[in-house]
Amino acid sequence: MATATVTAKGGFLSGKRIIWLVAVFLTLIIAAGWYWWARGHQKAPNFLTVTASKGSIVETVSASGKIEALHSIGLSFKNPGTIKAIYVKEGQSVKAGQLLALQDPTDLELQVKEAQANLDNALAKLKSLQAGPLATDVAQAEAEVEQARVEYDNAQDTLKRDQALYDAGALSEVDLNNARKAEATAAANLKKAQAALEAVKNGSQPEDIAAAQAQVDAARAQLQLAENDLAATEIRAPWNGIVTNVNGQVGQRVGSNTSATDASNSFIFLVSPELQLRVQVNEADINKVKVGQDVEFTVNAQPDRTFKGKVTAIAPQAQTVSNIQLYDVLVNVGDAGASLKAGESASVTIIISRKDNVITIPRAAIAYAEGYLSQAGKTAGSRATSSGGTSGGGNRSKVPRESTQGTGGSAGSSVTGASTAETPSAGENRAVILVLEGGQPVQRQVVTGASDERNIEVVSGLKAGEQVVVGTGSASTGSTGNTGSTSSSGRSSSGSNRNTGGPMPPGGFLGGR
Repeated sequence: MATATVTAKGGFLSGKRIIWLVAVFLTLIIAAGWYWWARGHQKAPNFLTVTASKGSIVETVSASGKIEALHSIGLSFKNPGTIKAIYVKEGQSVKAGQLLALQDPTDLELQVKEAQANLDNALAKLKSLQAGPLATDVAQAEAEVEQARVEYDNAQDTLKRDQALYDAGALSEVDLNNARKAEATAAANLKKAQAALEAVKNGSQPEDIAAAQAQVDAARAQLQLAENDLAATEIRAPWNGIVTNVNGQVGQRVGSNTSATDASNSFIFLVSPELQLRVQVNEADINKVKVGQDVEFTVNAQPDRTFKGKVTAIAPQAQTVSNIQLYDVLVNVGDAGASLKAGESASVTIIISRKDNVITIPRAAIAYAEGYLSQAGKTAGSRATSSGGTSGGGNRSKVPRESTQGTGGSAGSSVTGASTAETPSAGENRAVILVLEGGQPVQRQVVTGASDERNIEVVSGLKAGEQVVVGTGSASTGSTGNTGSTSSSGRSSSGSNRNTGGPMPPGGFLGGR
């Protein structure tokens, strides 16, 4: 009786184990079946697209700058002296030629008078030499000659008489020698008087006139210098402008100052009402900047307003700022300067090139296509290897063929990450993108042109209105439609469910199971 009970219990346990094993086996079969069924019925991915549309491609260089006066100058007195009057104040607008300040001119006025007198004397002497001898001068010279001749005749008579006395022994030899000296002196005086008469009759010598002329020129130069110094006691505005600094007061003695750029070291600092924008451009971008290019900028005081200008000059020499080479670029702000103020900081965009009404797509479309096609090529190669190279395998993925629409290229090229439709012409930039056709991405080779930070121009190979793949979203999101568009400015906008992490693996949805 006890043995029968044990046998029945053991049979019961064996049956329960068999049922458990059968359940596990059936679960595995169902899971495997579900896996292969789901693999064969995997939904196509949700491709995110943008509509190829016409817009603008704007290539720019960004920089910072500062608004400054077109002209500025520091004005100071030429010579040391005392300030007599100041006629302007800071912030005052002045006209060209307007008197701004005056220095005490007393000492300089005296110097002008002295220089004038010296010039007058030099001119009188020159005029006398150039006019020739006067009749009275000739008469006086002739009289002096006649007097010298009389003295000479008397000296000769005295010498003859003394010689006779000496011969008779009535005169000493000393007296005779004195008579001889007197006769020689009288002869010399006669010759001198005759020469002087001749000089008076002949007039002044050329070298004397030249020397007198030189004295006149020197005196005139001294007068001009004195007059310039006197004029420098006045400070006048060189052009229409605005006074920004007045560093002095009446009665103060000031020294000469030649600073024309530093407002703090000038007596009066003047700026023009016309403004310009000085921009500092990095050496990496300076070769793109050209005179005449359009400029757009904003200032902190008016952040919602965009001002426009044009590049007028580019500095040939860089300045080193924090170990960075920066070049000054001057921008004419035109009429916009009326609402700006010198010293304002500006955020600047220099328009390097602009193309309007061209077909544009996001640059991301090219990057996505490169990654997508590269992954597709790797997956196709892996499956071909695993299937042993046989054709007709039910699980082998097919790859999208290249579309011939808009490209003129041949169909049937396999996905290798780049199109083989044509050999690029010289100077052409080509790229491959994915165009959504019949719900499937098809590679398309396009010719590209200008580009900016976000978008790129498509010169040929794509038509406006076509859907360009730019990413892959979750399959659970349902129909995607157009998730982005290219705006008139060439910038693209995309849906919030856009996958920017890279392309989805192509296996399982490129051409069926």
